Amino acid sequence: MDIKPKDESEGRGVDWRKKPRRSFTPEQRLAMVIECAQPGVSVAQVAQRNEINANLLFTWRKLHGLGQLVPAVMSPTLTCPP
Repeated sequence: MDIKPKDESEGRGVDWRKKPRRSFTPEQRLAMVIECAQPGVSVAQVAQRNEINANLLFTWRKLHGLGQLVPAVMSPTLTCPP
């Protein structure tokens, strides 16, 4: 059986596991969803332009359709009773 050892020299770029996770504000998410709704604009183009996965953008579109993706200024605030 001929088994080659794994070449450790290639692919030694930046370790993606050590990079912090990016987060988007609800306003940014909504802006991308609205941009996708424009005629002639594809979800893939918007995703590439914003350097996110297209599946994430599809998820945000689905949440927006269900009314669960709203900007912070529109979301209800929770208050404790006095």
